[in-house]
Amino acid sequence: MFQIKHARARFGELQLEVLLRDIFPSNRLSFQKDIGSCRPDACILIESGRYLCIDSKFPLENFKKYCETDQSKDKFWKEFVRDVKKHIEDIRNKYVGKDNTADFAFMFVPSDAVFYQLISRSPEVVVEASKSRVILTSPSTLPAYLNLVLAKIRAEEISVRAEEIQRKIDIMGEYIKELEDKLETLFRHINHAYNSTSRVQQALLDLKRHYSRILERENFTH
Repeated sequence: MFQIKHARARFGELQLEVLLRDIFPSNRLSFQKDIGSCRPDACILIESGRYLCIDSKFPLENFKKYCETDQSKDKFWKEFVRDVKKHIEDIRNKYVGKDNTADFAFMFVPSDAVFYQLISRSPEVVVEASKSRVILTSPSTLPAYLNLVLAKIRAEEISVRAEEIQRKIDIMGEYIKELEDKLETLFRHINHAYNSTSRVQQALLDLKRHYSRILERENFTH
């Protein structure tokens, strides 16, 4: 599979797709999508209108030559490192810090063996990549980075929900205050009506007593 460049590239894309789908919901993922400023192999929607890009293409031709020969190994290794550095620069120029992309990107090395060989023999490459805000990853290291990204996304979602809940609580507080004012007015009217009723009842009793006295006098006269 690694002998054929096209098959190798497709293998890296499939590996990357499986890793991403295991961690992120489908509405956060896009593959070979034109996002305006670029068309990454894969990207993660980290917030509205902003993507974290991941490149799954990796220059392995000179690494293959390095592995297949006992002569000129240093030469092929240096050329391999040169290819990797160029690819890092390409990723930085295409995917890092654009209007709609994150301020870093992932470079996916589709083989742990190649990845560990690179960081053990030429660790300066990883350091230089990090300074360019390109993070080198492999099948065994990428999930750790992806889970950190997912944790950040979830924290921001919780924060947004918390703000929405707080907004609704504030609105509810306004409703409660409005209801309290209306009830206070209503109770004041009820108390006024109750006091008025007592006065009306007393007036009625006075009128009845006065009427009774009149009747008594009239009966006495007759």
